[in-house]
Amino acid sequence: MGKFDGFLICTDCDGTLTDSNRKISERNAKAIKYFQENGGLFTIASGRYPNYIDEFCADFVPNSYIVACNGAVLYDAKKDEIVISHRIEKGIEDLLCYVFENQPSVFSVSVCSERDEVLHFYRKNYKVPKQWEFIFDGAVPVESEKDIRELCKKIDKPVVKIVFCQDEAHTLSNCSKLNEVFADDFDFIVAWNEGMEALPKGAGKGQMIMEMKKLLPEVHTAIGIGDYGNDISMFRFCDRGYAVSNAPDWVKKEAHYITVSNDEDAVAVILEQIEKDLL
Repeated sequence: MGKFDGFLICTDCDGTLTDSNRKISERNAKAIKYFQENGGLFTIASGRYPNYIDEFCADFVPNSYIVACNGAVLYDAKKDEIVISHRIEKGIEDLLCYVFENQPSVFSVSVCSERDEVLHFYRKNYKVPKQWEFIFDGAVPVESEKDIRELCKKIDKPVVKIVFCQDEAHTLSNCSKLNEVFADDFDFIVAWNEGMEALPKGAGKGQMIMEMKKLLPEVHTAIGIGDYGNDISMFRFCDRGYAVSNAPDWVKKEAHYITVSNDEDAVAVILEQIEKDLL
């Protein structure tokens, strides 16, 4: 029996587990290892593809399922298997055309399967800041709704999410509008300053963690840690939700607790507090 038996911790990566240099601190890595060695389950809940965890294999190895693609996918890294996949079954063309015609601040769109990108296009002649020019690499320029509908014919894999990049000033309003117009078919989340994503209706990190708990009957407490809009569902569905202090105010107000920033070993601080609470 371990002191952390029954605890499941799911953390976001960028801006939460990793610091501003996108590294896992030594203190965080040691705290995670200690937590796992004493019975706790520790994993990530990320907007990235399942194999993103490979970047951190030198720092820690999740000892439970991985929540990927912002909750559309549950992945077993040991078996390299997709355990659960929520897919967008309809309405992709209409959504993409609506965004192209009605949200001119959106300059890039990526249609994603469980493990990779299946379609990537951008608004032709759109002037983006220099730091964003890389996002057009390998993408197809489009000028009309007709171009988009032709591209959609090339989608040859199940779609689990769609990523929209836009001018930061419009991300929140664009997301709000899409949740209004397409309320019956998709859930839209703000994933970072310039990014919003369309997920299958009812999908999300928090919802997937609840599905994971059904596979892990030994878990009595699920804890979510995050920093942005795509983490809010963890705060709502988990037994405890922690926002790091570098999260925006509109995200922090959704959390049960606010901890230190990602540059101050937030994950370690939370794990240490859990241990203190058990004493």
